[in-house]
Amino acid sequence: MLEKILDDKLSQDIQYALFRIYLKFIMGLGFVFLISQILTHSPLINTISVILIILFCLLWLIFSGNHENYTLSRVSFLAVISLLYIPFGYLTSPGADGVMPYITFFVIFLGSVIAVKRWEAVFPLAAIIEQVVLLQIEKYYPGLFPRFPSRDQRLLDLSINYAIISLFVMTTLIYIMKQYSAHYKQLENISITDALTNLYNKRYIDSFAEMEFNRARRDGTAPSVIFMDLNNFKRINDELGHLEGDKVLVEIARIIQKNIRSYDICARYGGDEFLIILPNTNETESREQYERLEKAFNEYSKQYSAQNFSVSFGIASRKDLTFEEVLQIAD
Repeated sequence: MLEKILDDKLSQDIQYALFRIYLKFIMGLGFVFLISQILTHSPLINTISVILIILFCLLWLIFSGNHENYTLSRVSFLAVISLLYIPFGYLTSPGADGVMPYITFFVIFLGSVIAVKRWEAVFPLAAIIEQVVLLQIEKYYPGLFPRFPSRDQRLLDLSINYAIISLFVMTTLIYIMKQYSAHYKQLENISITDALTNLYNKRYIDSFAEMEFNRARRDGTAPSVIFMDLNNFKRINDELGHLEGDKVLVEIARIIQKNIRSYDICARYGGDEFLIILPNTNETESREQYERLEKAFNEYSKQYSAQNFSVSFGIASRKDLTFEEVLQIAD
């Protein structure tokens, strides 16, 4: 359920961000079209239509800055570009000889990406139907459509707009994929991390330890386990409050991370239990790690002497045993 909620929220956030990016992009694209139309001597009506699109996009951009107006901005945008701009642009352009089929594809793609509610899919569907109808109109009434003055001008117009729209579609897909990749990486981190201490949780450390012990058994090495238990932690919660107890857990995690090696793995194993896996470390080396931790914790525990707070350690290192068996020894 959590993943479904997060996925829905992510989709909405991406669609909102893309909507505003699209508006800015279309405004920039409009200026490029103006230059293209000047170079190809397109009819004046086409220039006016592009200017109107730029102005409308500016209004939608300003209006959608307020989330309460986002739905109205989005729907009106989809309606204008699908139901008005495509037939108007097509009938005042060279038709299939021009860029309007590309632009129609652009509108269909854009509408499909930013449509939030199911019924909004009617706009890209309408664009598909309009394009088919307009092609049939051009088939029977070719004289309705102006023509390019020369073949070179037509190829220039097609080349510029094809490159722009292709780049736009490619960039959109890359953006969406990166957003979802970052989202699922975040979900993965949430699933293996303790929310309070930012250490790994029991689920992850058990999986890691099993793989590490299997690898060590193949290599003939022996990982070590340091098991830690907070004594009289309940008294801190009862006498000083749970906020203070949470603070202690966070500080304990910070001390552990500060005093272990970069390749050691630490987790909050239970409410007041912590576990450290030390790869390729014998018992003598693990005791050196333990002594550093003990010194740091003894210094930290002094402030809670009234609660008789302390930290207990258990250490075990056996290459002929499983992780569960070594953990039991340490415990």
